Amino acid sequence: MTHQKFPHILLPEIKQTQSYKPKAGGSSSDYSIPDQIPAIHGNVLKNAYSVALQNYQLLCEQNGIKDAVGDKGFAIEVNAPEGIGLEYIRLENKQGKEHIEVLNVKYDENGVASSAVIYIPPSKKDNLPNKILDYQDESKKTKNGHPRNRELFNTIDKIVAAELKDFWADNLPFPIEDKYCSWELWLREGSIEQVRAFIKDADDIIISTHHLCFPDRQICTIACNLKFLQKLQLATNTLTGFRYNRTQSSFFDSLEPREQKEWQENLAKRIIYNMKNSSVCLVDTGLHSEHSLLKPAIKPETIDTYHPDWGTDDHDGHGTGMGGLALLGDLTPILEADDTIEILHYLESVKVFPPYGKNVPEHIGFITEQSIYRAETNAPKFDRVFCLSWTISLELDGVYPLTMLNGQPTALSAKIDQMAFAVDYINEWQIDDEMKRLFFISAGNIRDQLKHTTYLDYNDLSEIEEPAQSWNAITVGAYTNKIWVNDPNYDSWEPIAKAGELSPRSRTSVSWGKTPWPIKPDVVLEGGNHIGKDNFPPEDHPDLHVLTTGKQTPFCHSSDTSAANAQAARLGAIIRAEYPHYWPETVRGLIVHSARWTDAMLAQAQTHPINNANMQEKINLLRRFGYGVPNEEFLLNSFKNKPCLIIQDYLKPFKLSIDELGHKKGSDAIYDEMNFYELPWPKEQLEQLFDQKVTLRATLSYFIEPSPSELPPKTKHGYASHELRFKLKRANETTEAFLQRINAELTLGEEIDSQENINNSRGKNSWLLGPKTRDRGSLISDIWTGTGAELANQNILAIIPQGGWWKYRVGFPSKENPRLEQKVRYSLIISLECEADIDIYTPITQQIKIPVKIIV
Repeated sequence: MTHQKFPHILLPEIKQTQSYKPKAGGSSSDYSIPDQIPAIHGNVLKNAYSVALQNYQLLCEQNGIKDAVGDKGFAIEVNAPEGIGLEYIRLENKQGKEHIEVLNVKYDENGVASSAVIYIPPSKKDNLPNKILDYQDESKKTKNGHPRNRELFNTIDKIVAAELKDFWADNLPFPIEDKYCSWELWLREGSIEQVRAFIKDADDIIISTHHLCFPDRQICTIACNLKFLQKLQLATNTLTGFRYNRTQSSFFDSLEPREQKEWQENLAKRIIYNMKNSSVCLVDTGLHSEHSLLKPAIKPETIDTYHPDWGTDDHDGHGTGMGGLALLGDLTPILEADDTIEILHYLESVKVFPPYGKNVPEHIGFITEQSIYRAETNAPKFDRVFCLSWTISLELDGVYPLTMLNGQPTALSAKIDQMAFAVDYINEWQIDDEMKRLFFISAGNIRDQLKHTTYLDYNDLSEIEEPAQSWNAITVGAYTNKIWVNDPNYDSWEPIAKAGELSPRSRTSVSWGKTPWPIKPDVVLEGGNHIGKDNFPPEDHPDLHVLTTGKQTPFCHSSDTSAANAQAARLGAIIRAEYPHYWPETVRGLIVHSARWTDAMLAQAQTHPINNANMQEKINLLRRFGYGVPNEEFLLNSFKNKPCLIIQDYLKPFKLSIDELGHKKGSDAIYDEMNFYELPWPKEQLEQLFDQKVTLRATLSYFIEPSPSELPPKTKHGYASHELRFKLKRANETTEAFLQRINAELTLGEEIDSQENINNSRGKNSWLLGPKTRDRGSLISDIWTGTGAELANQNILAIIPQGGWWKYRVGFPSKENPRLEQKVRYSLIISLECEADIDIYTPITQQIKIPVKIIV
């Protein structure tokens, strides 16, 4: 499949609207280990193992490595059947001096272990065949009557010789060209000296002087080509994984001012400012608008301040740092490269913090609100996103006491929600959908001294800070891929977080547990790392930061959730530039829709694969990492085998209950509409994939009107005006039965969630999260997995309302213009992904009769 890029598909009006009429229905499915006949399957595996060893020896001979299998052992790759978790731990054998080791494991998008690379020393060459013989031996069955090692061998369908690509651990595609490059090598414990000995006499091979040490792993960098890496692996069998080596940003920050300027000028020459009607508005400490990298993206009239005495300049440097990240992202990889960079969006700035002291007695919510109005007045036609890379917290006598809000809204977070929903409380509480706003807010940083031993535990106890609990905003936490320090003074120090894990100062909402408050953070982006050693306090070395624009120098460093948030705001502005007709709700939904958990994040769950985990484990992952790391390529583009469909629509959630004579029944409203869609599935193409995996992801994004008062009912419905949920027709349901089931579930309230979870949470064809886990807040996303043939018959999706304070305050804001008459809008994002080389994008566009456009 060629990687041609296509625009996302904005679906035309295809909905049907129906009122509720309760009736019932349902079904179930179970997960089980695949059935195999040991006598047959065992012989297949033994033969595959023998062929794998022969092919591995052949690889060695082709690369000029002699007697590698007999001397250093060998590596094989073991694969599981589609959708079945590989029991790879059972392959290990750590008895004796030489161990059979699992070198790396790859997971599918549902967190299921799909393959593993295994190292087998020469002394244990016969271990696996002997296990297979026990598996086939009728006399060695377990007490339950199952073949011995059934869980292991029934989940294996392929054994092959491991090739270099099987050790690839980067999230970028495996390199096609065999070019000289700098790599990061992950090695088996205690094997670094073997690597050094092998390359001692090699020409043009550069290996790092020092290496990192972790339990079971050593990590170094090496500059060479792929062919040499292949020889290194075959000769030493030390490799467990490798990836591109990332350059530390401190190289540029530590340059002399003259050298920094040279790099800055070189970068400026490569930037093309092709400005569209999109912007990131920084609500921060001001902006150094004369910085040569920022100035071309700034209109002078869009640099403002809340208070005229404060000036518009950046007194602190924080705002300028956020500006560089919001415009360009992390500068380190950009400076390393030599390609052209296109900038599509502007930068704006409104200063909300005084040069000295604090915003007392004025409320920060008011200052924020007025500053946003200023920005919109200065450039009324911009499609902007707002970047708030700061939080507020309680300070008493210079101390920040631990305050646990447990997700409860505050005045500031409610103000953010209100402005996002575009409520004009001055003009009779009118709602203007055309003025909806999108906010990016940092999750907040841990201020206390970090401790190496309490990493993650302390993050889980440190809840996100105000106003990051906002329902309508995108809350951004921080993760990191930065683990290298190029500083001899820190040779024996180690990074606190491993690559792909939570940035050490990033706050979470894990302490909120199963409460109904939204999932926060929503996503995580690069926020840097810290290093520690023994009992020394951890430090935040500049090598582990992101690089951005400086107030007084061309470059400076930034880190933690503020830096992550600015980078997320950049993504939002790019979407608004590329797709100007997308609503703010859609932009927010796309960012979450493109996000995925890293392998390191998934590894923190106790249960593998993650779709077999219980509700609490999944909630913990969500409340620590949100939905994961956004993928910019998927964020902006569809592909032939991965189309993304966008629906922007309206629904009227409530109405008065009226009897046959036209009289009002009861004091509360009742549910009014649900929308359902017959999705333009490429049915013919999907049915061809009768035994191949297809993934569907659905994301529902909408804004709520906040009510932070203590009026009853004192639950989540006391804050949100309304809530929406999605439901997908099951494969064995008719459309009529599906709609009857939804109508019946309405009368059960939230009990419907547990029922659907019971019916659909087991087996390969389940939702990853399920409704009891995902249905929190106003941004909901989940992943369904099954075969193409199954999905072909699941082409009906419904949007239904849930309770909210609009349902109970039927006279607000007036009897003449009650909220009950208000329609609410939402964005529904649906993507399909096929592993097969098949075009499902074009058939969808043909059904809805829109031309196919290729993105160059």
